[in-house]
Amino acid sequence: MMTFNSSRVDEVETLSNIAAHLLYQENWEYAIKVAKQAFSIDAFHINTLDTLSHCYGALRNWEMCGIFGAMALQLRDQNVSAFAPEDPILPAVKSHSEKNIIAFSLYGDKSSYIEPAVINAQIVKVIYPNWVCRFLCR
Repeated sequence: MMTFNSSRVDEVETLSNIAAHLLYQENWEYAIKVAKQAFSIDAFHINTLDTLSHCYGALRNWEMCGIFGAMALQLRDQNVSAFAPEDPILPAVKSHSEKNIIAFSLYGDKSSYIEPAVINAQIVKVIYPNWVCRFLCR
């Protein structure tokens, strides 16, 4: 993990806050310029990454928006994952398979309507073991 002396951290916070303020004023280009200064000091500052992504999105520069947005999301994921509790082991559930029915009513014959129903039927055993799909068609 990178460490910065407090004056550099304060500088990043200040620059990032200024960039965010410029973003809210819709001064996209200047916000990007200031946010890039913060980014050059700390490339792992979430607010700076968010600001850059937001500004590039407003300018419809989807490539740069995606780059900084993905960096922000990855950093958030790392931060959250570091403190995530382990999934508990769930007790086995007695199943009454004759009662475990997922029912769908289909009205129409368009493929855009029927195909998701078929996909649901194909994956039901993975998501809901001991359940079955039933389709009611009109």
